[in-house]
Amino acid sequence: MTPDELLRVIKTPTSLGRHLAPRRAEGETYNVDPWLELTERKVLDAVLDKDHQRFIRVHLPRQIGKTTYSGNYLPLWILGMMPDTRIIFISYSDDYSRTRGGEVKSLMKAFGLELFGVTVDPDKDADGEWKIKGRRGGMLSVGIGSQITGRSGD
Repeated sequence: MTPDELLRVIKTPTSLGRHLAPRRAEGETYNVDPWLELTERKVLDAVLDKDHQRFIRVHLPRQIGKTTYSGNYLPLWILGMMPDTRIIFISYSDDYSRTRGGEVKSLMKAFGLELFGVTVDPDKDADGEWKIKGRRGGMLSVGIGSQITGRSGD
């Protein structure tokens, strides 16, 4: 992959998703609908604004790709582009959150070095909490009501 091709692949979480989907499963595609294009602009604006803390709520029907974006490709992209970022992913249950964390971890192990030059620390690689090797960042995945007191997130 040329440097220009790499930059196009990792430009946004959705471009990353389009690149990785067929590599994850034969014939798989990652569709980017207008709602996601709009959401991504708002999300990336908030993520990249280090001067203000902002929250974005997305209310859409089930099974249209919210979690694939926010639970897989967005955290992978953030940790690849900014590997010192500490992500806390919270959902309705510990099991579901750990599943999301495990999927992002697997993606990072499979594609992190190739696309971002980073990988998962083998000494800290549980699905519910893993770190980027040699960096401060990583992903903590918990359910609502779980203890995150004293745990830092960016």
